[in-house]
Amino acid sequence: MKFDIRSLAHAVIDLAETLPATDHMKLFDAALHMLEQRGLSREIRNFPKVLKTEWHKKNNSVPASLVTPSGDAGHTKEGIVQTLEKSLSKKIVMEESADAALLGGARLSFGDERLDVSVQTALEQFETHVRSSLPSLS
Repeated sequence: MKFDIRSLAHAVIDLAETLPATDHMKLFDAALHMLEQRGLSREIRNFPKVLKTEWHKKNNSVPASLVTPSGDAGHTKEGIVQTLEKSLSKKIVMEESADAALLGGARLSFGDERLDVSVQTALEQFETHVRSSLPSLS
């Protein structure tokens, strides 16, 4: 049987389900060590992404990211998660983060989709619209 990074990710996921959460980091470190021992050192930096992707596939879930000025969308987050789960027929695993540069609004990403409903983007779109609507002065 050929050893590859995806097979190792599947093994780590299966083993993690049998271990307490406190041992998950040890398991992850052991997997990275195994990659190194097998001469796959260049795959070490890809392993976390592959592991996350395979975990979401196994759990029929979709990772999503919600960025707001405070990093806490409160009840709005719950509504977004419910809407996405209903629309995609998959469990949504939402990560929230803060971006103090946002004036207001939010940025949402999931799968290949990006939705920017920030005040800054709305102002930029408005400025572009106004500039294109003005008659040329030349």
